[in-house]
Amino acid sequence: MCGRFTIVVDIAEIFAQYGFDYYQRESQQWKPNYNLAPSTELPIATKDTILEKAWGFTHKDNYVINIRSEGYFSQSEKFSPCLIPADGFFEWKNKDPYYFTLKDSKPFMFAGLYYDAGFAILTKEATPQIAKIHHRMPIILSSRQYAMEYLLNKTTPENKIELTYLEVNSIVNNSRNNSPLCISKATQKQMRLF
Repeated sequence: MCGRFTIVVDIAEIFAQYGFDYYQRESQQWKPNYNLAPSTELPIATKDTILEKAWGFTHKDNYVINIRSEGYFSQSEKFSPCLIPADGFFEWKNKDPYYFTLKDSKPFMFAGLYYDAGFAILTKEATPQIAKIHHRMPIILSSRQYAMEYLLNKTTPENKIELTYLEVNSIVNNSRNNSPLCISKATQKQMRLF
């Protein structure tokens, strides 16, 4: 599962890395986002263009932010494939947040599906490394080749990725917090009130 992610680098650089050189953010320069939460609007890539969509949508009275790649939704014609720019994502274990990035720290694209005004991130069973933290993980397309294959064929190629992670500051637990502290290493266990 993926409940939060980051785009700290300039988003136009991520699109250029994947062959969408023509992307220019019209309103203003991209501001780093250290805690992207559901309902945030951002640009996503389709096989034809780049669209502004919100993360998440309502389908049959359910609010959807993630879609299992093995499930019905991923095969449905109602949903179109898209690429979601990112450079890291968060998972939680026992309320403790962990931040994952590619080992080489490069930005990447998530495989996603869009529907109406929103998009969702495709997930799969976690690799053994991530399964220590969570049983699901987002599908990461680490190169332009894999991304184009997904967009054109709606199939998720098996691309080998190496991730690294660290336990981070619990301020990321509040989606209103958006600063470099969200991805800073946790220095001590936070006390919890029950």
